[in-house]
Amino acid sequence: MAYKRGRPPLADPPVEWKVAVPSSLANKITLILADPMSGGVKYGSRSKLIELLLRNWLKDLITSPDVVGEKSIDNLGMRVDDVDRAE
Repeated sequence: MAYKRGRPPLADPPVEWKVAVPSSLANKITLILADPMSGGVKYGSRSKLIELLLRNWLKDLITSPDVVGEKSIDNLGMRVDDVDRAE
């Protein structure tokens, strides 16, 4: 049997999504994730952030069935400006 080179395949392979976000939001996230030594964003940090946010959102949907309607996709119509004002 031939030896396979490279890393083994992931058990849960990633899927690429192209997501558009407002530049003001992207700039804030870039500032937060920036590495002070290199001045850039560490490779994969945006993906990790999005994965963490999606996992937490799904966990909230599953663990709080009484508020599923409040957190459904239809009610995510808030604009980024609305979120900024709420802070």
